[in-house]
Amino acid sequence: MSGGSRGYDVWADTRGVHVLVATACNPLAGSCGLPGIELHLNDGTGWQLVQRVEATDSRPKLSGLPGRAIITYEDECGISILEGGTTTCTPLDTFVSHVFGVDSQSAFALSTELLRDGDLIELVGTSWVSTGLRVSSPGALWADATHVHVGALNTVHVYERAGGTTVELPNVPAGQYTGMWSFGANDVWLGNLVGQVLHYDGATWDVFTASTGGHAIAQMWGSAGEVFFRTAGREFGRVTSSGPETLLTDVTVEGLWGLSPTEVFITLSDGTFSDFKCGEYFMLWFDGAAFHQF
Repeated sequence: MSGGSRGYDVWADTRGVHVLVATACNPLAGSCGLPGIELHLNDGTGWQLVQRVEATDSRPKLSGLPGRAIITYEDECGISILEGGTTTCTPLDTFVSHVFGVDSQSAFALSTELLRDGDLIELVGTSWVSTGLRVSSPGALWADATHVHVGALNTVHVYERAGGTTVELPNVPAGQYTGMWSFGANDVWLGNLVGQVLHYDGATWDVFTASTGGHAIAQMWGSAGEVFFRTAGREFGRVTSSGPETLLTDVTVEGLWGLSPTEVFITLSDGTFSDFKCGEYFMLWFDGAAFHQF
């Protein structure tokens, strides 16, 4: 995906790579068309249109129920589930800032009020219900089959799905946490508002400078011990046992997801291509060593 079809976000599962694109001028469709948003899928054989999403003035984000449905959020609907060519919209009175799909049946989201307090909500059947966990200034979300981690202001809350109880990780350094990934209770990664990445090994916290410009860590994704991040500024990078490494600068990365450390996908805009015939918006695949346009 490249050019005038602006990529809002990307998400991947075993079916392939999904992307939300603005279609005011969409090379994927073969021609320029009416303004709108479309969901496309690349299953390894090329891009194909999956579903047209209701036109909106917002910039929706993308998640999903792995192997089953796509979830869009941060738009007028609140949270939408796209499955089988139909869309189920769940309007909410609050702003949905994060959605994390765990498996084909379960997902969690952060429903945040204007005053910055928010609730952790869970998909139960076709409805979103409160888990009872209310957090001050939630900014990051990660979940698996047993636990949900919520990064917030100066705290990390761990919600245990089986019993519905919550504990806080001890001795969390002060900060507003805006990105998160976890490989287990003793391997938690956090990103904060000032561009730092933190690692918790179950006992101590290590702090690394990931953004040389001090930009907030906007999102994190990880696999096989490697964590990738994008900032709210102009950086994309990864963190390994050796520390942070910047992979791209002077671009605006809007979406990040992957399948493995050699299958990481991003949507971005690069102002140096502002005069390019298809525009400045691209989708890239990082294979662990190099970037490829697709």
